Amino acid sequence: MNVATRTLVVTLAEASATGDAVLPSVFELYLVDQLDALLKPAFRHVWSSLVNLLPMRMSALSDALFDRWQELYTIVLVAAQYHSIKEHHRTIAEGIYGLRRVNFTQQQSAAPPIDSTQQDISIALAAFMPSILDALGRVSASIRRRRQQRLARWGEHHGTALAEARAAAPVSAETEPASGRVLVTPVRTLRPPPPAPTLLELMQEGAAIAFPFCRSALLLAELGQRMLYCFGASAFSHPLLALAGVGVVKGGVAHAAPAPAPAPAPARDSLLGTYAVGVSIF
Repeated sequence: MNVATRTLVVTLAEASATGDAVLPSVFELYLVDQLDALLKPAFRHVWSSLVNLLPMRMSALSDALFDRWQELYTIVLVAAQYHSIKEHHRTIAEGIYGLRRVNFTQQQSAAPPIDSTQQDISIALAAFMPSILDALGRVSASIRRRRQQRLARWGEHHGTALAEARAAAPVSAETEPASGRVLVTPVRTLRPPPPAPTLLELMQEGAAIAFPFCRSALLLAELGQRMLYCFGASAFSHPLLALAGVGVVKGGVAHAAPAPAPAPAPARDSLLGTYAVGVSIF
């Protein structure tokens, strides 16, 4: 742990006694992750309930709407996370648990809010990244199924199809010149093999095979960063947030503007003051 990170961790740890912004516990971050994971199935259930309210004569429309629920969920999620991060500097789940995102690139105990660049990075990680990973997972699974079907066709061609072709092939009779025996040999009439995959298909299959490993590496990096955060070796709970300098804290004031100074009292009129002093004397 470098000096800047150690100073930041110690500063935020000392601030817990004064009620200022402090680092949340690992359990709070776990609850935030669980709430983020529950948003998608909850939206799917609500959307399916709304679609089922349509009459039976509109079954085609209801099926089309239900098939597009993932695209609609992405649009709603992006809009909601954009508003929450831009206006309140936190995601939807972080707002429920009283957390907010601050700028850790500036070593200050006041925990300044994230800037515009960090807001864009937070929106991309909170809204776009889950949808992109899910879409890539579906595409990867489709490409792997297509590869398995192609390999099955090749196996069928070189296995069962070869035996069937040999059994059903016509024979040809030839006479051996020396002994005069008749040699009967089958004529191989095999069907043409399946077409070989193109270079683009091979690249797609390679990317589909590598995608689960890349996703596992990202999960391992996130787990490692969370372990560093758990043992106090880092102030960042996510490796991508660490690269952007975005931290998650709880409590404190989110960089509120200073209150305006009270207006000065109007000066007493000198003539009225002199008159009042004279009346009091007499």
